[in-house]
Amino acid sequence: MALRKKILIIIGLTLTFMLALLYVTSNTIVLSGFTRLEEQNVRTNVERVQNAVADEIDNLNSACGDWAPWNDTRDFVLGKKPDYIENNLNDSTLDNLKVDFMIFVDSANKVVHAKAIDPVERTDTPISAALINHISTHQSLLQYAGTHDSKSGIVLLEEGPILIAGWPISNSEYEEPINGTLFFGRYFNDNEIRNLSRRTRLSVKAVSPDSPAIAADFREAKTRLSEQTPIAVQLFGDSSIAGYITLGDIHGKDGLILRVDLPRQIYMHGSITVTYFVMAILMIGAVLMIVLLIALQRTVLGPVESLTNHFAAVGKSDDLTAMLLMPRRDEIGVMAKEFDKMVVKLADARNKLVDQSYTSGMADLASGVLHNVRNTLMPVSIQIENLRKQILEIPLEQIEMARRELDEGSPSSQRREDLEEFLDVSSRSLTNIIQTVQDKLQDVSAPVVQVEKILAEQEKHTHAEQPLDVFELGPMILDAIALLPKGLESPAEIELDPSISGITVKANRLSLLQVIYNLIVNATESIRQAQQAVGKITITASAEQKGGIDFVHVRIRDNGAGIEPENLDRIFERGFSTKQSHTGKGLHWSANAIFAVGGRIYVESKGKQQGACFHMLFPKEPRQ
Repeated sequence: MALRKKILIIIGLTLTFMLALLYVTSNTIVLSGFTRLEEQNVRTNVERVQNAVADEIDNLNSACGDWAPWNDTRDFVLGKKPDYIENNLNDSTLDNLKVDFMIFVDSANKVVHAKAIDPVERTDTPISAALINHISTHQSLLQYAGTHDSKSGIVLLEEGPILIAGWPISNSEYEEPINGTLFFGRYFNDNEIRNLSRRTRLSVKAVSPDSPAIAADFREAKTRLSEQTPIAVQLFGDSSIAGYITLGDIHGKDGLILRVDLPRQIYMHGSITVTYFVMAILMIGAVLMIVLLIALQRTVLGPVESLTNHFAAVGKSDDLTAMLLMPRRDEIGVMAKEFDKMVVKLADARNKLVDQSYTSGMADLASGVLHNVRNTLMPVSIQIENLRKQILEIPLEQIEMARRELDEGSPSSQRREDLEEFLDVSSRSLTNIIQTVQDKLQDVSAPVVQVEKILAEQEKHTHAEQPLDVFELGPMILDAIALLPKGLESPAEIELDPSISGITVKANRLSLLQVIYNLIVNATESIRQAQQAVGKITITASAEQKGGIDFVHVRIRDNGAGIEPENLDRIFERGFSTKQSHTGKGLHWSANAIFAVGGRIYVESKGKQQGACFHMLFPKEPRQ
């Protein structure tokens, strides 16, 4: 798949995932937050209605408290004020007091007088017999602890709920004895509930919990209401929400169940906000993708395409004088510089071979070496061509459009933050792709190592010092594994421990690579000899200090055929080998190479079929 198409798919999938995640998050967190806010608003409004009912009861109680501790009222219930009714108890009195009835009871708990008016017509009407009977049968309504004591609340009758207040009758100085009880009350009917709704600007309904015609939602709310849950909230789709509360009666039992209905305006506003937010993010994501593609085209894909074309041209023309000369400080610039260095080394290598052929008179040998160099470089040309094809498929135009949108647009701070986050995610994905290209270029550089080996063989007669390189141990071990002949590594799984990461050494890379290569080959052959079903080679490394010198300790452990104890001291001798058809030179040469840099090498094994562990210690920097 083309690199351009891969980037487009990665960005598209990332954008889709972000939008899906944002939508789910918005619905589960944001809208749930709006719902909780809405429920809290419902509870607040239910408490408002509860307080409004309590205020009405307090008003009744206050009015009754003005009439009961009054000398005229006391004298009336004692039979000493015959004109009390004519002077005080007419229809306008009850209407002005905003009560529907007044009941006077003497100290013998007998009704002295009862006055009532129609709750709607406000005209004189007979007092409710059920009310008189309720008062007579509930002696607690007629018993008071003192002249300042009072009782108020809700009384449930078959004809409907009543708001009632009772005060003990005494003189105007609140002096005992108590001469009876005065009751003020008002029917809590539909008209009163409408007035309550008008005052609170809320839709209020009230039912008795024992009513046979109680609606299903009231029945469900009744099961949910308790001391721990004094207010219950019920959703009715996306359009309305209701809150329920139980008002206790004057006897401390469950009285009325009130329901307050509200439209779900908060939730609907939240839902609209989330929709707009997701749409805005979608537009931002689309713009960001265009900007990102444009940016990638200019900063990455275009330069990578130039690199690819140059690599392919060098591979086809065999011209080692052409240089990239790309003045960049990023990874692509480093890649270009390293390739230029590699070409210079190849040119120098070729010149050295030519000079050697002329100075030594070995023209045929030089020709053969150059032939080998050319053959070695052939895979380089093929791999570079593959890289060029892969990079040409990068979506350059889309990335350019994304970058232009980011440069020329004027998004909000939140939008810019989201764009930058999205660019960062996509850039990391692109970095992985570039790393893949770099890894392949590392493979391309492997033939150069082979060329240097060829030159080293030709320069054995010289006594020049080996060049020293500063390099990381991990990548060098990976290069050694990559040099294994095809099929040799198949019987074993090679595992690199994370401890290898980050260890840097200064040494002759080619020599150390050959030592590691020899030890890995030895381990794979041991596993093959042991005929293990599952072979495993583990390579670990650690930094140690001995005598004030920093060493690197590399361990290569296998589960192969193992080494007998009597052979542990001879394994590095020249010509000694435990394997048939082997000369025994590989481990001997490896030991000499390590000893030459001031290190040492040894092996541990518990015996046959117990595997082995080769230890290699060498200084991080060569001795002066």
